[in-house]
Amino acid sequence: MNQDKRCLGCGAILSLDKNEVGYTKNLEMDFCQACFRLKHYRKVEKHVHPNVIPKIEPNSLVLVVTSVMYLDLVFSYPIKRYSDSAKIVYVINQLDLLPHQTNYEYLYQRLRKEANVYHAPYDDILLMSSTSIEDIRKLREYIKTYNTKNVYLFGVQNSGKTTIFNALTNQDLTLTDVKAGLTQDKITKKVDGYYLHDLPGLFQGGYLHEIMPYEEYRKIIPLTEFKPVIYQVKEDQAFLINKFVSINYLKGSDDSIVFYTNNLDIKRVNPNNLKSQFNQVFDYTKTNFKLNKKKKYQITLADFGLVHLNGPATIEITYPKGLHISLKEAFFL
Repeated sequence: MNQDKRCLGCGAILSLDKNEVGYTKNLEMDFCQACFRLKHYRKVEKHVHPNVIPKIEPNSLVLVVTSVMYLDLVFSYPIKRYSDSAKIVYVINQLDLLPHQTNYEYLYQRLRKEANVYHAPYDDILLMSSTSIEDIRKLREYIKTYNTKNVYLFGVQNSGKTTIFNALTNQDLTLTDVKAGLTQDKITKKVDGYYLHDLPGLFQGGYLHEIMPYEEYRKIIPLTEFKPVIYQVKEDQAFLINKFVSINYLKGSDDSIVFYTNNLDIKRVNPNNLKSQFNQVFDYTKTNFKLNKKKKYQITLADFGLVHLNGPATIEITYPKGLHISLKEAFFL
């Protein structure tokens, strides 16, 4: 009986084998050792990301949960390959990170435009914040309209899936944290006549957990509303972010640049002095982006920041090798 007991934090089967993900010293415990240490001491010994997504039952409702931090990739995942018959609803979570004056209608229409670019099939797109009691209430009622037996929370790591799961099931035992790969196996609860399944997060390469330890990256992952930092910018100026990312404004008219981040050190520097100011722990690479059209663009800095600036312009970004950096038309105004 104990062999089938699962960790309440990550869903892994509890095991006395130190080499297993769900290792615990005592099978009577509710949490594996890794979750216990994370829950009580905020300590992480190693990162383990599950590489198998559990089976999705036919004719289910799949809520594809993503953070506003990951909008550049939201429609790039081949969700239909996991279930051809599933109804797919994209849930854009963590709206509470965006400035309160954000135009949500613009965001919604911009997302529809992005879905068309990827030819991504979907039933609906929802905007919400898992920290909002009203948004959770609306989501609970929305799910009931599908009259399905199985509802899956599916999406990229650190998108707030488990926070939504806890809210919908009225519990708080399942761990929530900025640690990537927290959910290790499917966690299921019966809710309002259907089964709600919290699935392990899809692995996304290029995020902070791949280049720095948990104790460091948890300090700079945004958790509260952005306080935009605005600079005036002109040619041959650069900005250094936390000493491991820089944006060099190579060509363009005098304009403004807006940083949507929290807990980051941003400073304007002379491009000629950049190299000596970088954190030498990382190996760096450079990418040039041409902002060809006269419109607002969005740079996504992995999972820790967003930057807005207007085109036409040419910029050079220096960053640690392997870090995810992208350029898109701005998703919000």
